Amino acid sequence: MLKKLKQSLQNRLDPFPYRRYTNKYKCIFIHIPKAAGTSVLKAIGDGKVQRDHASYSDYMKSDPVKFENYFKFTFTRNPWDRIASAYFYLKKGGNNSEADLALSELFNSKYSSFERFVIDYLDEDKLSTVTMFRTQSSFICDAQGRSMMDYTGKFENIAEDYEKIASQLCIPNKLQEINVINTQKKHYSDYYSNTDMINKIKKLYKNDCEEFGYKYEKK
Repeated sequence: MLKKLKQSLQNRLDPFPYRRYTNKYKCIFIHIPKAAGTSVLKAIGDGKVQRDHASYSDYMKSDPVKFENYFKFTFTRNPWDRIASAYFYLKKGGNNSEADLALSELFNSKYSSFERFVIDYLDEDKLSTVTMFRTQSSFICDAQGRSMMDYTGKFENIAEDYEKIASQLCIPNKLQEINVINTQKKHYSDYYSNTDMINKIKKLYKNDCEEFGYKYEKK
């Protein structure tokens, strides 16, 4: 109950989706899950983090004028790497929300190996119903597949790409760290034990691979 009251108060003081930092810097940051968004939010939000995982359409519908005029940016990540990160993050409890803990219990009991998770659990339905597994393009692209962003940075080049954004928006805060806690520690290719796993991710995240130029690579 207390947690819900605190969240309600937070939303009144800092309403969704145009949080304080968006108006302060006249920017819109699309926080794609497991693409270092928390680290970016800590920097642009003066240490405060509000994980919304809102898509471009949430902002556009809420205030079309701001959406048109604010600088819109995001960060993307190699799909094979991102899904491995999401799986191990959720397996350890995620952010301890009710939904994340339910997935943690499911993964630890029924899909305890990453291979079983990819082969037996992950499918088109999960991509549309579980935010953590949504395609990255669905957050930032319209129905015709056109990106609505002014700038799309890469997780793989986040320090340099963030500096470009911070310079343009006059954000004084540095990017302190990349949030890798509770994620896999090895190169993502170490978790893909066969071509069926590799090809399934390629098929499910075909648009992401094509839109952002990603491919499966070994370390």
